[in-house]
Amino acid sequence: MTFQGALDEGGKLCTNRFETTWAPGSDLIVSGWVSDEDEWKKGFNKVVCTVRNADISRTTGKIPTPGSV
Repeated sequence: MTFQGALDEGGKLCTNRFETTWAPGSDLIVSGWVSDEDEWKKGFNKVVCTVRNADISRTTGKIPTPGSV
């Protein structure tokens, strides 16, 4: 995947793959994170999928094991 492809599609890939197990309700959101282009070119070329609170408040505590919600 190119850097531009990761920017364009990374969030959608994370949502499609993990939203139903990591964030099945409306209180959490799955999103993708990508390094900057210089770091990407140096080899840090992965999309990191993350979970955050939908209201953008600080996430605390343990996220339930996928499938246990």
